[in-house]
Amino acid sequence: VIQDQAATTLRETLRNVPGISIQAGEGGVPAGDNLSIRGFSARSDIYQDGMRDFGSYNRDSFLLDSVEVLKGPSSALFGRGSTGGVINMVTKSPKAKAFSDGTLTVGSDNTRRATADLNKPLTESIGFRLNLMDHFNNVTGRHGAENRRFGIAPSLTFGLGQPTRLTVSFLHQNEDNTPDYGLPYVNSRPAPVDKSNYYGFENNNFFKSDVDKVSLKVDHKFGNGLILRDQIQHGTYKRDFQITEAKVPVSVTPATPINIARAQLTGSSTETSLNNDLSLSAKFATGFATHNLIVGFEMIRETSKPKRYTFTGVPDTSLESPFEKQSFSGSSTLTSRATATALTSASYLADAINLGEQWIFNAGLRSDSVKGRYRQDIGAAATNLSRSDKELSWRTGLSFKPVQSTSLYINYGTSFNPSIEQLTLAANTANLDPEKSETRELGVKSDLLNGQLTLEGAVFRLEKTNARTPDLVDPTLNVLTGKQRVDGAEISLVGHPSSKRQISS
Repeated sequence: VIQDQAATTLRETLRNVPGISIQAGEGGVPAGDNLSIRGFSARSDIYQDGMRDFGSYNRDSFLLDSVEVLKGPSSALFGRGSTGGVINMVTKSPKAKAFSDGTLTVGSDNTRRATADLNKPLTESIGFRLNLMDHFNNVTGRHGAENRRFGIAPSLTFGLGQPTRLTVSFLHQNEDNTPDYGLPYVNSRPAPVDKSNYYGFENNNFFKSDVDKVSLKVDHKFGNGLILRDQIQHGTYKRDFQITEAKVPVSVTPATPINIARAQLTGSSTETSLNNDLSLSAKFATGFATHNLIVGFEMIRETSKPKRYTFTGVPDTSLESPFEKQSFSGSSTLTSRATATALTSASYLADAINLGEQWIFNAGLRSDSVKGRYRQDIGAAATNLSRSDKELSWRTGLSFKPVQSTSLYINYGTSFNPSIEQLTLAANTANLDPEKSETRELGVKSDLLNGQLTLEGAVFRLEKTNARTPDLVDPTLNVLTGKQRVDGAEISLVGHPSSKRQISS
């Protein structure tokens, strides 16, 4: 589906997945991939090859082999967050046979895109693969706005087809966009002006990001279903942005000539993530039951250093006829500078137990220790906060196959959201325990036409039992008294009813 629809970003690959909402930056969150799963933000729940991909950037699809979506609270598998579920990007890796592939795309709005995928075995057991991407496009119906991206991703595998395999991979992706906040509101409605009006500074507004990630994965097969795996990933994420937000004066009337203010959202940040995940998986039998067991230990260190600036003296412009090529002027003041660190250590266990040919029982358990520090050292808002949490998450499920092609299942899972989840703390959150969520789900999955089509359906209830809410006595404080609930149902049909037809609905 990714190839057939020529999806160029992670967000585009997820448009066919029920239960996912694609946000446009609502709520003042930074630019980048802002997604919700079953009504809850998944901003911190995006993974690459099973490891948290913490960073505010627009993920391109050029390196993706597939995308997996796991729905419902999943802290038993992934740790903090995962209230609505998680998204896992599976990246391309070296193969045993040589091939080369590429795409060249041109289109309206000056769209230009090229990708290359080159796979070359160096010896019988050593493979090399290189993926490249260069992308540019304007935005339909908008003056000034444009997107540029470039990516390179080499990977090298030692031990192809051998019991011990080592893969080293690297990703560099940068983007240099001219961002666009669209039309302002006048009298609670979008302004009645030309839809292509751009209210920023075409030559001074920007959103730049640089992502560099290096991964090292080694696994050894002992035989008899026993596999030892260790994966290390280090990522550096840099952002630099200056975005114009058009603001209409409150005193505007229909007869008033309108000049709009150009508020500047300006800042920069550097985030880092170092993750090590060591696991042991085993397949074995106990009596009539067979097990697929995995036990592991994970350690993560994440840091964030954001800065924000405030501008004064920025020139106004006309609501009717904005001048996007106007030279930018104004003076800036550093108003926020913070340093945050989160340290996570966790151990986990999960088992899928086959009880004969019709029944499968799943269970998982994970213990997390999360320690966070946050320091803000500018102005009257200077703070120095810390927070430590220990949580136990679990999930369980039962699957029944009345016939070989159909499975009925029921499951339950939990998750937790600490205050340091997105690497920020405040005086009204540092003393709060984590929010906690749980889900109950009942579903069916059936293969039709000898496996050519897959029909899936589910009903679920997802509850957050202690959401952070402002205190009724002192609204500057938060308390864990809120409740949020999502009841939903999903249905999908995916597959190839014939060699020339494909369905995704």
